[in-house]
Amino acid sequence: MALIISPPTQGIQGVTGPQGPQGNTGAQGGTGLQGTTGFQGSIGAQGSTGGTGGTGLQGSTGSQGTTGSQGTTGSQGSTGAQGSTGGTGGTGLQGSTGSQGTSGSAVAQGFQGFQGFVGSTGTQGPTGLTGTVNSVTTSGNGISASTTSGAVTISSNATNANTGSTIVFRDASGNFSAGLITATATTARYSDLAENYVADAVYEPGTVLMIGGDKEVTISENETTKVAGVVSTAPAYIMNSECTGEYVVAIALTGRVPCKVVGTVKKGDLMISAGYGMAKSIGVYSPKIGQVIGKALENFSGNMGTIEVMVGRF
Repeated sequence: MALIISPPTQGIQGVTGPQGPQGNTGAQGGTGLQGTTGFQGSIGAQGSTGGTGGTGLQGSTGSQGTTGSQGTTGSQGSTGAQGSTGGTGGTGLQGSTGSQGTSGSAVAQGFQGFQGFVGSTGTQGPTGLTGTVNSVTTSGNGISASTTSGAVTISSNATNANTGSTIVFRDASGNFSAGLITATATTARYSDLAENYVADAVYEPGTVLMIGGDKEVTISENETTKVAGVVSTAPAYIMNSECTGEYVVAIALTGRVPCKVVGTVKKGDLMISAGYGMAKSIGVYSPKIGQVIGKALENFSGNMGTIEVMVGRF
């Protein structure tokens, strides 16, 4: 038989007793009375301002004396004392020019005669009739003229565009367009002589091409002996300009031209095809006929790049 011991139970809390009442607040003492403000004395009256004395009368200005008459001009003698300035009289009429006196002796100079009147300006004659232009004739090509109500208009067909039977007119840069020009050229702005060929695709300048493909030229293969040349960047002259086809490229035949290269190149090295439209140096080896693209004009030590190559002179 097991003995079970229960924990002791807590006793019940006693009831809280009631709170005692709060004591009363003591009464506040009353504020004392404020004394009354004394009366303000009255302001005394201001004395009157004395009157301003009147301004005395201004005396009248005396009358100006009359100007004496101007005396006659006497013979010229010694210069007298300067008299007081008289009033300016009215300008008299100008007398007629007297007859010219006889020439005096060589010793004394005669009196100078009075200057005669200046004659009045005559009336201006009527303006003549304005003529009417009925027709204008021009000579030469590209110039024309017309008349409208007597006015003449001269015009030309000058243009800077490539237009037949017109006068050549340079644009603001000094340039004009033309088709076939007959002239003698002494210099060229660009650096290579090129010729147009039909290619099988679009090839950018500097690409090495060879003869082959579906058309005349295609991208070059490694060390091919069918080298056609390098696509020109800015040819000075293009032959076969009327070549037609979907893809026409200008290949540099002689001169200097930018060319895509790979590997190390020394100035003066013979360049052959490296494939994929690139060129490479052949080094110390002898090339086969048809392999040489040109001679390097620059050193190059990178992986891939573009250098100037002289073509057409091996």
